[in-house]
Formats: sequence, C-alpha cells, structure tokens
Amino acid sequence: TNPDLDFYSANLSSTVDDHFSSGRLDFAVNSRNQMYVRYNYQNGNSFRPSSAVGSGSITEQTAQNAVVNLTTTLSPSMLNEAKVGINLYKSRSLTQGARTTDLDVGDQTFSIGGAAQSGGIGIINPTGAGSTPITHGSSFTPYEWTFMDNLSWIRGDRSFKPGAEYNPRGIYMDELGGATWLFDDLNNLLRNTPRQVT
Repeated sequence: TNPDLDFYSANLSSTVDDHFSSGRLDFAVNSRNQMYVRYNYQNGNSFRPSSAVGSGSITEQTAQNAVVNLTTTLSPSMLNEAKVGINLYKSRSLTQGARTTDLDVGDQTFSIGGAAQSGGIGIINPTGAGSTPITHGSSFTPYEWTFMDNLSWIRGDRSFKPGAEYNPRGIYMDELGGATWLFDDLNNLLRNTPRQVT
C-alpha cells in the first residue's frame, strides 16, 4: 500500500561454537612435597542475526584458568598447602549493519537533528555512501590472581586451620559505537520524525 516501503522477511538461524580443554600434571617432588599444575581453556563464539538483510551480533568469549598447588607435610599432624592461580576472561561483542548494493543515495545529503549527514546514515550502508555500516562494539578483559596459603594442624581431638588469601583483580573495558536513527517510512525521514534513536 505504500510505494516507498518494502518489507523483507527471512528464516535465519543463530550459531554457537564452543570448545573446552583441560590438563593436569601431578608431581611427587619428594617424600614431603606433592605438587600439581592445572590449566583450563574455553573458547566460544556465536552469531545472532537481527534482520533479513544480514545485520547481526557477533560474540566471542575466551576463559582461561591456571593453578599451581604445593602441599607440604611438615609433620605427621601438620600440612601446609600453598596455591597460586590466575583467571583470565576475554569478551568481544560486535553488532554490525549490513551492506546493500541495490540502493544508491551516496550523492544525497540529509538533515537529521539540524546536522547534515551523508548517504550512509542507517543500519544499512547504501552503495556510494563511502562509509561502512554503523557498528556497535564492546570489549571486556578482566583478570584475577589468587595467592593462598593454608596450614592444617591436628592436635589431639582438636584441629586448627589458619590461612591467608590475596586476590588482586582488574578489568580492561572499551566501547565502539555510533547513533542509529530508525524511521518507519520515507515521509518520516523527510520530516525528521524517527521512531527510535539508539
């Protein structure tokens, strides 16, 4: 009913790919010291489509964990356990628009909110617009160290277990993004009445 508006639909699938691996080595250092080293690694990525023209969200995540543990027999009734570990996590999320080749508004200029914009103004990048599709991205890279020492002591019918733990941690964050104007039709675009701005 509207010559300026076309509707497209498609049955699209999301994808998830995940891999996990783990390894552990145990050592008998001597008659009084036992040690193990453990490492875990997990990597996964996914894609979730958001429109029929190919835009969507890509997420990549990686988790790593490493531990070194040393158990020492100080006496028949006393054990000491020392442990050093690290947790690493990396998350990358990217939402990107699609590129279309059957629409050319690269030589046009639009006024949105009082500012002149070139042809590449939406989640679609028209031919000739001279810019990539609008992209939103975020990255998070936290880390955590663990330094731990526990002493187990049995004396008669009583047991004692003092210990200490230190956990320094931090996170790196970054953001990539831009604004997206969503119009219901061409007339609303010309009147500068967007349905949504994100």
